[in-house]
Amino acid sequence: MKSARGIAGSMVWLSFVFEVQTSSPQDGTTDLDRPSKHIFASSDCRELVEVPAVDPPLRFHSLVVERGGKVTRFREFVHFNSARFNLEYLVAYRRQ
Repeated sequence: MKSARGIAGSMVWLSFVFEVQTSSPQDGTTDLDRPSKHIFASSDCRELVEVPAVDPPLRFHSLVVERGGKVTRFREFVHFNSARFNLEYLVAYRRQ
């Protein structure tokens, strides 16, 4: 989130709200449905593997990064294809 000085020195917080198309999420390390399988299609980790038993082939769309380790505050959702989400709203608010 970003903040900006508002009227009379108050802090205004900005938050983006997205509409997202997603598939069965993976946890970033293992395939939750098939623990023995890799989740990335190649060693550069830019695309996920294909969904099994789907014709024509389709890749998984997202990862869920759970809290723990370097992630201390919020669960994160990682999407690999920008065509699968739309910015819907920019919300501005002041915290009391």
